[in-house]
Amino acid sequence: MSKTVIQAELPPDLVSRAREFASKTGHSDLNGLLEIALQDFFAHHAADLPNQGTWADRQKVFQALAAQSETCAQHNWDSHGAEPVTLDTYRCAYRFLECLPPGVPMPEVGAEPDGHLTLEWYRTPSRVLSVSISPEGELNYAALLGDTSRRTGSEKFRNEAPPDLLHLIRRVFAK
Repeated sequence: MSKTVIQAELPPDLVSRAREFASKTGHSDLNGLLEIALQDFFAHHAADLPNQGTWADRQKVFQALAAQSETCAQHNWDSHGAEPVTLDTYRCAYRFLECLPPGVPMPEVGAEPDGHLTLEWYRTPSRVLSVSISPEGELNYAALLGDTSRRTGSEKFRNEAPPDLLHLIRRVFAK
C-alpha cells in the first residue's frame, strides 16, 4: 500500500491520527503499520465476512472494467451495431465499484449493445444480480433470489452504493 493510496482512500483526519499513533509507538513506516493492521483484521474476521471481496478481487475487477471499456469503446464493437462504451459510463461504473464496502463480493464486468456497462454477481442460475450502468449514472437492476423471488428496479447513482443494491448483493450470496 503506497502513501498516495492511503491518502487517497482514507479521510485526512484518520491519516493524521494514524501518523500520530505510529510516531508515538515508534513505528517509522505508517504504510507497513496499516498493512499489518488490515492483515490482522482480515485474519481474525474472515469468518465474519462470507464471500468477501478481497483487495486482489477489487484490483482484478477494476482491471476488467478498464479492459472491457477499452474493448467496447468503438461503435459496432460487437459487429451488430453496438453503441460505444463512453468515458462517462466507465467513470460512473468505476465510482460505483469504489463505493462498494470492504467484504462485498466483486462482480463480473460486461458491456451491453446500448453502450452501458454491466456488473453481475452470480452464485447459481437462480441467484444472480445484474446491474446496468448508464453514462448518466442510472443503475438499472434485475435479480433472481431463488426459484420464486425476483427484483427489478432503478436507482440514481449519487456517489454511494445504494443500500437496496448492497442488500441484493448480500442476498445473492446468502445461504
